[in-house]
Amino acid sequence: MVLKIGDKVKIGLVNGIVYSIRINGDMLELSGKIATIKAYADTGEFSKLPKYKIDLDNQAWSWTEDMFEKSEKLLDEILRTRGI
Repeated sequence: MVLKIGDKVKIGLVNGIVYSIRINGDMLELSGKIATIKAYADTGEFSKLPKYKIDLDNQAWSWTEDMFEKSEKLLDEILRTRGI
């Protein structure tokens, strides 16, 4: 699932889990909160993995889809806001 700017996501980080990119304590503190995708992050020349910027950290960190919870409620909201 490729997220779009404006999509709502629930942060689902768990301490001790290895994610696609490195996380930090500030990011862990946001776990369980709902964020809005604000921008696409630079993936760098070696990575094809989509990365995102969110509102809760003032776009300070890059986030990947494996850091977000997959829930039917959020998926329904994303589809509804896209008019699908």
